[in-house]
Amino acid sequence: MTLFAELPGTGQSFRRIGRGISLIQACERLYACELASMPTNGRRQAEFLAGRAAAHDALALAGCPSAFGHHIGRDQFGAPQWPNGWIGSITHTADTCAAIAAPMRTYLSLGIDLESARGNGMDRAIARICMTPEDDRNVPPVLIFSAKEAVYKACHPILGGNLWFTDFIISDVWPDGSFHWQLKADPHISGRGQHRPCAAGVMTCVAIRHHDPLARHAKITAPTGAVAPAKRKTPNDIRKLRHIR
Repeated sequence: MTLFAELPGTGQSFRRIGRGISLIQACERLYACELASMPTNGRRQAEFLAGRAAAHDALALAGCPSAFGHHIGRDQFGAPQWPNGWIGSITHTADTCAAIAAPMRTYLSLGIDLESARGNGMDRAIARICMTPEDDRNVPPVLIFSAKEAVYKACHPILGGNLWFTDFIISDVWPDGSFHWQLKADPHISGRGQHRPCAAGVMTCVAIRHHDPLARHAKITAPTGAVAPAKRKTPNDIRKLRHIR
């Protein structure tokens, strides 16, 4: 399934999180090192397995040679570690997951997010924690939250630091499926993202290209061409926010 046709050269995978035999099949497709980093919680195991299977699908769809011959690691913070020369992003709700991948020569960084529909009470909580006065107020807060998650995932490997949702502004959310994002501290660091309704709720995606203003902050390692990972400093507030998800 291709949800974001505006991103040529990417592989995109969208699947339900299965149980029973579906999990067994997912296990058979993963490497021992991937299974070794699997969470111990049963629900998190299902999400992890489905997400990794979707990531392998996305790599194959993007043209990664022997996509199932590469393992997708996991760093100390739980973020996926992609094969050398490749980038991607994984997201999930309780019952659905999605992944996007591409070669580094095509995109510098990718971020994807999937969020379930929320009730009014949860929307108010999201608005209070994540939104700024500059954010587009004409769309549901969950869309702004999802867009900021996608922007964070795409920007953090390049910028690092203690980025928070209010460090980004989401504006001009158009019915055509696009939105504008910018870093509040530096309006020159900005770009366009994509949003789509889906069966699970809403999905958003941000791609950083090599000619984008943000690219000048990237440190490229040789010879693989992978972005040198910034030291991740996740605020405690991000952990507290996870109950929204």
